[in-house]
Amino acid sequence: MNKVRLIPRNINTLKRDPEGPKVQRIWIPELDGLGVDLGKSKRSFIYKFKSPVTNKFRIITLDNYSYSQELNKSQLNDIEDDYYQLRRKIRNGVDPLAEKDIEREQRKQ
Repeated sequence: MNKVRLIPRNINTLKRDPEGPKVQRIWIPELDGLGVDLGKSKRSFIYKFKSPVTNKFRIITLDNYSYSQELNKSQLNDIEDDYYQLRRKIRNGVDPLAEKDIEREQRKQ
């Protein structure tokens, strides 16, 4: 399992191995469950968590960035803030993906 620290220099140098699988996942060891999916054209920051509602592991995407976009410390701080907000929700018994689904359904009506 590959790991990398959440600092701009490390994140900006991450590239997908063209010989590897379509999506390659790198974990951020200091933030449990936070990772970066390296796709063909973009990096996606993801959070893997155990749903307090269904008791199953789920993955939510926090943000996407193209490889041409250099990430700075401020953007990484925003991702880290989103991570901590999601952790608080989960600790309070809320499944953020289920919450997203409800919001999506309400917008349709």
